[in-house]
Amino acid sequence: MEKLRLRYQQGGRGELFEQLRFLLPGGKSKSSYKEISVRIGKSEDATKMAASRFRQEFGVVLRDEIRRTVSTPDELQDELRYLMSLLSR
Repeated sequence: MEKLRLRYQQGGRGELFEQLRFLLPGGKSKSSYKEISVRIGKSEDATKMAASRFRQEFGVVLRDEIRRTVSTPDELQDELRYLMSLLSR
């Protein structure tokens, strides 16, 4: 999460990160896209697109981090499944 936060902050999108991070699996957001869009000053559609990109970027960063800790691609998939099962509880 910290690597993604740094990417967003370095790109001048720190506030966007703070608003979208709770939309990730395991996040505790009670805000709607409409509420988030008001806070970041974008349309609801633009907010949904930003959230989609954010999730994709998170997936890339997460896979890179897990890849550093496993030996095979199969282990990568197993670790991702396990992590997602923990986050969905």
